[in-house]
Amino acid sequence: MDFSVGLGGRRSVRSVLPWFWSNRLAGFLVAAGLAAASALVAAWVTPRGPITASQALGSIAFALFVGMGSGLVTGSRWTMLLTPIVFIAVFESGRLSVAGPTVDGIQLGSIYGVLAFVLGRGLHGVLVLLPMALGARYGVEAASRLGRTRSPRLRLGWVPTGAVTVAVLALVIAIALPGTTAPIIAADDRPVAGSIAELRTVRIGGHDQTVMIRGRHADDPVILYLSLANDSMTSATPSPPSSSRTARNSR
Repeated sequence: MDFSVGLGGRRSVRSVLPWFWSNRLAGFLVAAGLAAASALVAAWVTPRGPITASQALGSIAFALFVGMGSGLVTGSRWTMLLTPIVFIAVFESGRLSVAGPTVDGIQLGSIYGVLAFVLGRGLHGVLVLLPMALGARYGVEAASRLGRTRSPRLRLGWVPTGAVTVAVLALVIAIALPGTTAPIIAADDRPVAGSIAELRTVRIGGHDQTVMIRGRHADDPVILYLSLANDSMTSATPSPPSSSRTARNSR
């Protein structure tokens, strides 16, 4: 075992990892525990999945960290399957008390049900499960470089790994970039004079919500329609998008 001292004066992980590598069950139990703990945290913090850009970026980073830790402890590519499966099972169990179309039972018999599944579980899977599996792949590679020589075979070359890495990086960049909306164009391919096209953050129901405001006349008020639980409709007028103008929401 290597007891060399690393950055910050901490003992090298090489002094501990070989024991887990030689005791595969212990390594897989630790990996499963990391995935389960992260799932419980996610079920508590984001039971409906990431909603804001910061939550999405945090979920990606957290999943990468958990995956890398799991892969490093086991040194096995099977961790790429273990950690996402454990995460799904514990996360779904941890948010059973939460109600809503995106967290209720899966109903694929209608377009609404498919949309709820894609937005509630599909998107969350892309933001968490994919980075978690990718992190596990890099964790296994780190274990190999630290001395892990024998590993159960689960082939995954560097070409698909690189492709997934690029996809995750592109996803991070897309989320981090501020949202925009194109200007309203007239027949002469120029923005309509006096029009408005922007994304604004307004306080609705005690929460910050981003709304898209588009209209040909910026001096008209915003009319925001909110669907209530009893399917009735109500409207509210948020604060003006700027100190000198109001706008209307075009349909």
